[in-house]
Amino acid sequence: MHIRLSNTNDLEAICAIHHSAFGEEERESIVELVINFLSQPSDYDTLSFVAEEDGIVIGHTIFSEIKFIEHNTKAFILAPLAVLPSHQNRGIGTSLVKHGLNYLSSQGTEFVFVYGDPKYYSRFGFHTENSKNFVPPYTLQYLHGWQYLQFNKSSFPATPIHLSCAPPLRKPELW
Repeated sequence: MHIRLSNTNDLEAICAIHHSAFGEEERESIVELVINFLSQPSDYDTLSFVAEEDGIVIGHTIFSEIKFIEHNTKAFILAPLAVLPSHQNRGIGTSLVKHGLNYLSSQGTEFVFVYGDPKYYSRFGFHTENSKNFVPPYTLQYLHGWQYLQFNKSSFPATPIHLSCAPPLRKPELW
């Protein structure tokens, strides 16, 4: 397996991965999210990684910039993450997340956020403790899913910090 930055030639395979990996209730909105991230210019940095095996794209994730409204802090959010169902439970999602986190840490990123299953993401160091100090752009449907990972001994905010996300994530129903 090889992990690399995605390119425009990967869009169809990436959409197919998300379409097959997500349930009927959310697949269309996730595929739309991916298309928007990969086709719309933005003032927010976006990193899109794919996992390939034998020249076939089998997994994908995006890390997009999160801006701290009151502070100049380098931060990203992981969303979405998917692996072809036929390749799940083989460590591909784990490898994609670790690759992205290692890259972001090496680039001086201070915080990475995720809105997902704490049982899954805690293995990477994400946690919910004090996550209320980071106010997401929209009201959360599942408070327990809002998590962060802190890098490089950056200073932790003493008061709640409001966050702004890239345009594709500016849909309340995603939160």
